[in-house]
Amino acid sequence: MKKYIEPVAVLMILPFVSQKDRIRKSLFVGQLLAGIVLIIITMLAILVLGPELTASQNYPIYMLAKKINIGDFMTRLEAILAIIWFITIFIRFSLFFYVTVLGLAQTLKLQDYRPLIFPFGILLIAFTLIMAPNTVHYSKFISDIWPFYAMTFGFLLPLILLIITKVQKNDRCN
Repeated sequence: MKKYIEPVAVLMILPFVSQKDRIRKSLFVGQLLAGIVLIIITMLAILVLGPELTASQNYPIYMLAKKINIGDFMTRLEAILAIIWFITIFIRFSLFFYVTVLGLAQTLKLQDYRPLIFPFGILLIAFTLIMAPNTVHYSKFISDIWPFYAMTFGFLLPLILLIITKVQKNDRCN
């Protein structure tokens, strides 16, 4: 359910891409590679940890990385995994922050989005501290509230905007 927002964010950036002829192929290859990596990691976690332990862990790939031992030379690779996670989270956060600030600037009909970066960053930090004070509260938010938010802003709103665009396009043709 939470994955509705990410494609919408990527689609918001597409009008600003300079090489428009390569967009479709790049998106397809990226999704294909991500799917293959996800399948491989899931299979490895189930094969090494077992289905019960994999299902009960929040981050089974982290436990999987702890178990890696290649000839007593490459051991405890969870630090490398944590670094990869931090880099990935930073890139995703940067993308979503950029899309949000850019969308807000377009909504407010501003010429430049840059004056919104600092105030929006301060608001984001404040809302983060309020909305996710601890892990239990965050887990409850993700399971109870986030699905409705994601469905509304990641699926229904873009669908309504698409329908409005199609209706307006049909009106212009007639």
